[in-house]
Amino acid sequence: VGRVIMSRYITGTGNLAGAPELQHNDQGRAYTYARVIVADRYQDANEQWDDGPATGYDVVVRGKEAENLVAIAQASGNVKVVFAGRLRETPWGNADKGGINRSVSADLFGYAGVGQTLTITKGSGQAAHEDWQPF
Repeated sequence: VGRVIMSRYITGTGNLAGAPELQHNDQGRAYTYARVIVADRYQDANEQWDDGPATGYDVVVRGKEAENLVAIAQASGNVKVVFAGRLRETPWGNADKGGINRSVSADLFGYAGVGQTLTITKGSGQAAHEDWQPF
């Protein structure tokens, strides 16, 4: 228990489970963990599409994107988001009770316009991806 069982690159679309909290690392750089709930679509034997089980991902968002995400989530609730990054799956617990923690270090994070109204303003031109990892 506690070892990484899988690491791969994924993309996902889902809704925030709640408003994330803005944090800062030792160098004062902003980041947050956004809990994103994703339900993948599957095609059954009759070629009908259905929603699969909901899966939660803890998506690490950094820099100005983290600051923007926290502000948007506080103002708008569980907005639909898109993300891409390195997935790290780590088991927790024991044989009787446990599960898998899914963390994604986001290289890309944005908002899905389907089913919601978005207002976008141009930023200051600051680099979108800072070269550091909180995990």
